Amino acid sequence: MELLTKKIKYKEFAKMDFSDDEPFLYELINGILARKNAPSGEHQHVQSELFYQLMHFVSQKKLGRVYSSPTSVILSEEDAPQPDLIYLFE
Repeated sequence: MELLTKKIKYKEFAKMDFSDDEPFLYELINGILARKNAPSGEHQHVQSELFYQLMHFVSQKKLGRVYSSPTSVILSEEDAPQPDLIYLFE
């Protein structure tokens, strides 16, 4: 996919179709399409351990929900990052 150099809004970003074979992840940062390499195996291992520990704690204490990437967090019309972990307090 050709990367865009013009600013776009989240509505446009949400309609984009990325190939399942593509080895990149995409986020919308300040209206710019940002392409990231897939995380390394070590990164995924650490992320998985953090997710497990946080999910276990949050579930036991009934403190909210924990999500793992890829999940876009829509912060504004021009910002939709995909953090590794997301905690939502309930």
